[in-house]
Amino acid sequence: MVSKVEILSSISDEIKIIKHLASKIKAEHLGYQPSDKQRTMLQLLQYLTYCGMGSATTVVTGTRDHGKKMNEDSTKDTLNNFSAAMDDQMKHIVDILKDLDDHALNEKDSSQPWGVTQKAGAALINKSLKFLVGYRMQLFLYMKAAGITGLATSNCWLGVDAPPPQAK
Repeated sequence: MVSKVEILSSISDEIKIIKHLASKIKAEHLGYQPSDKQRTMLQLLQYLTYCGMGSATTVVTGTRDHGKKMNEDSTKDTLNNFSAAMDDQMKHIVDILKDLDDHALNEKDSSQPWGVTQKAGAALINKSLKFLVGYRMQLFLYMKAAGITGLATSNCWLGVDAPPPQAK
């Protein structure tokens, strides 16, 4: 059984890590694009500002009608307002889940776009949380490939800078 507190805590932690990573990006990195058919760094950041709340909204409402507007709204997001946009996403997720108690999370069916039906709690883990984790990892790899230095495992998994090496 999964609780709403556990789900929200995990999502909040992912958002904290993503914000930490984004704080290392400079304007000159925003155009980085691994290939012509992939997102730029800026487009990836913009997607990150709504992928968790978009999927959480789908889990609760059963529709994807909100997706196009969220995508359009994200194009206004920049490196300067990214942290605030991530905070707004977390607020939206908390708000959309406010009427779901732990019982509902573990009993309410949620249809997924790919035809699978899951309980709402599992769907939030398998969509909102996993989307944030997966795209956080993509952001980290983009950053490494774009030449952003000083990134370590602790940046990607804990959202903190690595401690300086100990003097011998």
